Amino acid sequence: MVYSVREYLSSAIIATIDIKNLYPSIDQKWLLAVLERRIRSFYGEETGLASFAIIVLRILVKTQHTSFKDPLYKATVGLGTGIACGVFMVNVLLDELDLLVERSGLCLFFRRLVDDCFTILERKNYVELLRIINEVHDCILCETACVGKTADF
Repeated sequence: MVYSVREYLSSAIIATIDIKNLYPSIDQKWLLAVLERRIRSFYGEETGLASFAIIVLRILVKTQHTSFKDPLYKATVGLGTGIACGVFMVNVLLDELDLLVERSGLCLFFRRLVDDCFTILERKNYVELLRIINEVHDCILCETACVGKTADF
């Protein structure tokens, strides 16, 4: 039996999800471990370039400073939002989240840009999707920006 797209997606909803306070709440040890694993898998274990890139990233993450109304503060947790490569590091870090969501099969469509997620899914799958996102790591906490709008296809 052939169904129209409208019938197939009649129970679909649109949801936007925000990962709450992502940059300041990132666990630096987790960030560095994921980045190191990804760099070594790309360059291989024996290359000096991988070791150099990992050392530079460690220095960058561990020596972050920010200023607010003149005083200079050392960031001991999280990741500064003003770091030029911050978006790149966060996208690499959360690539595992994207893979988990994709493998779950819960979403008809899912895309994430840094800490903002957009998805189309069946209403019955929404709570399970939030559980998957929140279980990626202790520092990841998502909140719903908008949910329940029907997708009129």
